[in-house]
Amino acid sequence: MVFDDDDEVQVRSLIMEYFSEEMIKRLYYNALRIDIEDNNDKANIVSHIVGPEFEELGTGTNRIAFKRGFYVIKIALDRRGIVDNCTEFIRSQELKEFCAITYESNGLINVMEYVTLLDKDEFFMNESQLKKMLDELSKEYIFEDLGFATAKNFANYGKRDDNTLVILDKCHCPV
Repeated sequence: MVFDDDDEVQVRSLIMEYFSEEMIKRLYYNALRIDIEDNNDKANIVSHIVGPEFEELGTGTNRIAFKRGFYVIKIALDRRGIVDNCTEFIRSQELKEFCAITYESNGLINVMEYVTLLDKDEFFMNESQLKKMLDELSKEYIFEDLGFATAKNFANYGKRDDNTLVILDKCHCPV
């Protein structure tokens, strides 16, 4: 939210600042197309569409993440990625103390809080605190790829500048 000289509220959309209408159309077309089955191929197309001002952070199953300025931008690669973006936006508003915050979403694109990814050592050093957090969340939410069942789950956690631990991927439906 931004105030102008007349103290009128103006809404600031980073999606509208970072993406032209044409880019958004191309990204939606890419996410909805069924002629490309491999989302890694779609991720390459998205990287080309957004250009070098977006620093690629990594590709997940249904979305690709970039850093731009002080924000993480997650772009859906398919229909499931659109659902994931919407879910992540809703859950991050409910669970600000547990999840990286999604500030803005149009389903296709999420603009999120940037947090530092935990490395494997930090993941295991914080095991008890993370398990306590997951135990609290599991009373009301179902998650897919969180936990300690496999070491690769470290990539789903991060820490804010104040060292608060947060979940980087979506929590799912309430129980």
